[in-house]
Amino acid sequence: MDDIKELKVRNYYDSFSDNYDNFYHKIQFQKFGYLNDILTKFNHNDLIDLGGGTGLLSSFLQIKLLTLDLSYNMLKEGKLSSYISQGIVGDINNIPIRNKAFTHIVSFTAVQNTSNYKQSFKEIRRISKKQSENVVSVLKKLIDKTMLINISDKYFSDYQFIEFPIEDIGIYNNSIST
Repeated sequence: MDDIKELKVRNYYDSFSDNYDNFYHKIQFQKFGYLNDILTKFNHNDLIDLGGGTGLLSSFLQIKLLTLDLSYNMLKEGKLSSYISQGIVGDINNIPIRNKAFTHIVSFTAVQNTSNYKQSFKEIRRISKKQSENVVSVLKKLIDKTMLINISDKYFSDYQFIEFPIEDIGIYNNSIST
């Protein structure tokens, strides 16, 4: 993490971590609920939540997940709440995970906080197994549909565009481009 944007994001979430769930629980659960049929089919032993912060997805699914986040304090809050099985402090643009490690990868409302959206998608593809299913959502006020589709076309095949009823757009793919 060398970029000023990532540093500002980390500092913001580090300072806000003890109140994050109070502010974002409801809206994040609405997003998760919109994709509940997909998320509940994922093999939770082969799933990573990128930018998962305090572990709200783990709380929603009522399971412990491996979670990567820029903010140590967000992960610490999740561990205190018993949501996160293991937290990794890391950057979505440089994920400290081996290639082709996961069948299921989710990232809700995190990629737009990076300095290089394409690099985030490249990293998601890199850690995805050959036959994988991934969900990535972004704030539509920061990344528009055209940009999301252009990036997705480069890194994923056989994906569906998702228009969330609130604040996000995203993709769901069930295979990876070669």
